[in-house]
Amino acid sequence: CLAALLAAHRNIPQGRTLSLGVSVSGVDSPLEIAATPVSPGVVDAVVEMPPCEKNACISQPEPGMAIVPLQGITHVLLDQSRHPFPRDDYQGQAARIRNRFGLDRLPAAGCIWYTRHAKTLSIEPVVWVKATSSTYHETACGSGTIALGLFQALEQNGPWECGILQP
Repeated sequence: CLAALLAAHRNIPQGRTLSLGVSVSGVDSPLEIAATPVSPGVVDAVVEMPPCEKNACISQPEPGMAIVPLQGITHVLLDQSRHPFPRDDYQGQAARIRNRFGLDRLPAAGCIWYTRHAKTLSIEPVVWVKATSSTYHETACGSGTIALGLFQALEQNGPWECGILQP
């Protein structure tokens, strides 16, 4: 999102790419981000994501649920067909899930509810950051998207490609 905002602010023309490194909490070195305006109001954005922590792996504590540790944040993926998004109490439900899996001791944790569509997936990300004691129903989540992509690649037993729609 930052790359897309900067591309718009700097009036990067359609077809040209803005690339830069950004410092992010929980990661040792800057991450590369890029944005390319492709048409009015549409931007193709990319972010470099560090690999999973050493010796960390994706776990599935129950059907329709997976825990994906990334550098700086761990996400719990929840298939909405089994675990519907709790619109009226998403903060409380996310807190209960974090507590259940001991994620409150980490710098950040997300609950990513996802829905399968014909050719895409969509997400409802709720992210908690310990340092600010904040929980937000995000409008986009790059690390949650990466976590879902890693999990889908594991499920497919190899490379995987699909559009993931953000709120």
